[in-house]
Amino acid sequence: MKIVFLFVAMLCALGLMYSCNGRTDSSMQKETKKVRPLDWEGRYLSPEGEPKQVLEVKVSKDEVSFNYSIVKDGNACYSLAGRAILKVGDLEWDDDEEGVAYPVDEYVYDSACYMAVRIEADSHRRARIVTDDERVLKLIGEDAATMVLVK
Repeated sequence: MKIVFLFVAMLCALGLMYSCNGRTDSSMQKETKKVRPLDWEGRYLSPEGEPKQVLEVKVSKDEVSFNYSIVKDGNACYSLAGRAILKVGDLEWDDDEEGVAYPVDEYVYDSACYMAVRIEADSHRRARIVTDDERVLKLIGEDAATMVLVK
């Protein structure tokens, strides 16, 4: 009985060693504690016309730092900067001009007002702002145009 117990214990120990792929516990802990660097950044502009929306983002794993402004007649008439957190759970969708749906990552800012920064999940080519800020709604209307990534 003792030999069987010793044999099973040795098998379990070997299995644990091989599941770590040769790494020690301390190296595995360091790997999980690494802070993910900045994933990407970009600048989005609304299509031609007035007023023009400008959105600058720096996106990391689960948040986005943003500068959003509305420019009319060459002057910024609205500006908001902040940090929004990725909304997890339900996958969100937006529609393009032809009515084709595409998945978006939604980052929620809820400090000075409610604002959701919605960025196309796969290619990051398009972005949209959804807000309840009355100043923004007055300037661009309730259905804001989709902004396109500019490099």
